[in-house]
Parts: sequence; C-alpha cells; structure tokens
Amino acid sequence: MKKAKRQPLVETVVVICEGASENVYLQVLNRFFRENRIPLVFAVKVIGSGVYKAALNRYRDVRRELKNAEIVIWVDRDIYLTSQ
Repeated sequence: MKKAKRQPLVETVVVICEGASENVYLQVLNRFFRENRIPLVFAVKVIGSGVYKAALNRYRDVRRELKNAEIVIWVDRDIYLTSQ
C-alpha cells in the first residue's frame, strides 16, 4: 500500500534575490504572514551580486536541491539587462 503524501502546513516559495535589502523586505513579509496566520513563507536565497550568470547558477543549485519547489527570481531589471 502506497502512503499518501502529506500536504505541508505552510506553502514555501523559494525567492532568489540580489542582496541584503531584498532579504530584509522578504523577512518583513514573512513576519506579516506569520502574525496574520497566512500559510506562506518565503525561503530566501541571496545571490550576492548583480551578475546574470550568478542568478542563473543559484537557480540551478536550488532546482537540484529542491526539485518540486516553486522558485521565483527577484532582481533589478536594469542591472541584469546591462550585465548580460
């Protein structure tokens, strides 16, 4: 008999972002969700640079670790357009 997969109590979205300011913003949103009992959490993965290749590499790393995760990349468009 196959065991039924348990649904998580909280939905987690992995957000790949550039640096500290985005990380702080997402942590504030996480606190808001927690205080208001909204079942959503942002798991932040910081790139640490404004380089397109670094964002792509971080995405690939996260995808390898978490094959079924919802992943969002949050970057400043102007920086990444000029660095390609």
